[in-house]
Amino acid sequence: MWFKDSSKIVSSGETKIQGNTLTLSVKSSHDGSYLCQAELQGRRVTTAKSKPHLLPVHGSQPTILLQQDPSHPVIYTGEQVKLTCSIQEKTSKWQYLWQKDSQQVNTDNNPIYTIKNATCSQKGEYTCQVRRGEMTYAKSTILTIREPPKPKLSIAPEWNMFYPTEKVTLKCSVDEESNKWVYEWFKNGTRLLKDKDTSFSTNMLSISSAKAGHSGQYTCRGKHLMRTSVTTRETEAVQLHIKGITPKPTITKHEWFELFYTDEKVQLDCNMPGESWEYHWHKDSNPLITNPTHTIDAVSLTDSGNYHCKAQRGDFSVDSETLQVRVQARPPAFLSLETELSDIMTGDMTLRCNVSDGRQWNYTWYMNGQQLNGSSDVLKVTGNEETIKSEFKCKGINTVRPLYSALSDGFIAN
Repeated sequence: MWFKDSSKIVSSGETKIQGNTLTLSVKSSHDGSYLCQAELQGRRVTTAKSKPHLLPVHGSQPTILLQQDPSHPVIYTGEQVKLTCSIQEKTSKWQYLWQKDSQQVNTDNNPIYTIKNATCSQKGEYTCQVRRGEMTYAKSTILTIREPPKPKLSIAPEWNMFYPTEKVTLKCSVDEESNKWVYEWFKNGTRLLKDKDTSFSTNMLSISSAKAGHSGQYTCRGKHLMRTSVTTRETEAVQLHIKGITPKPTITKHEWFELFYTDEKVQLDCNMPGESWEYHWHKDSNPLITNPTHTIDAVSLTDSGNYHCKAQRGDFSVDSETLQVRVQARPPAFLSLETELSDIMTGDMTLRCNVSDGRQWNYTWYMNGQQLNGSSDVLKVTGNEETIKSEFKCKGINTVRPLYSALSDGFIAN
């Protein structure tokens, strides 16, 4: 005889009693305490009731717990990862079967599936199947595995060439979890160590005073601070080129005259091999402008002096040689009256212009600022009320430098 919670059990569709065996088609209502009692056939003799046996009946299916350790959303190649399958309810005698993308991957009935050295080919959907008797249940999870992120390597400043004593900084960076990486540096394939010119700070390699020996192919790689088995690949190599000597900037005159005349244009150019240079001009050690070219549109006597430029980028600078600019006044033109003042109103007024530097000159004449026709050294004008009140000037014109003289002083007859 069988009892549930002190009530005698009678055979029914879900409950079958055969001999000493009670068979249940389990439902939630079967949850309870069961005991049995034997009766001697033909005699009214019964045994004492057995000790009760608690039969817990859970929901329609077990609660499968599938956990990943470590629980990172992305596992990097080379890491170890464990998948653990368990039943939340306190039940026993379960069998465990693991599948990856519907293909069986274990045969040892182990609730833990371990990948010791992850590869990209092991990513996919992992399913834990639990079996007990004729019942099978399953739960799946997606395992994402990929290569560690690739670091980026850059040089600052971004110049193709450096000179001795310049400062150079190389930066290695990983975008993902950027604050959780440390970096290793290599030059021409050999691990770099700190020295008096080279230092490391977070993701920076700093060269405080560059030398030709620092030239070479530089790479770096990242190591994860927390996930110690994770190391990135090395970056693409970056070439660092440092000159053995520092040249001086080249300073040139646009027109290479030993002597300039007042009002002529002077253009000085400064050039330094490389890029990102600023050019600072000085005259007799006094600063002028910052520009590759220093132009004086109309030079004066005060512009005579020694000029040099300073090429600078960052904290590094180089001075050019000194270039002398000499300025001379243009030869003067002298205007004279060759007519007696008393005769001006009764006849022509004759003016003469002369540049006395020993060369042959043509001349240009001006009346009240307006240029007159003719190129002779002599100008004849009719004497009248207009001309005697007008101002006349002249200057010499030539085909070789100086191409013109200074303008003469003005002459007014009245």
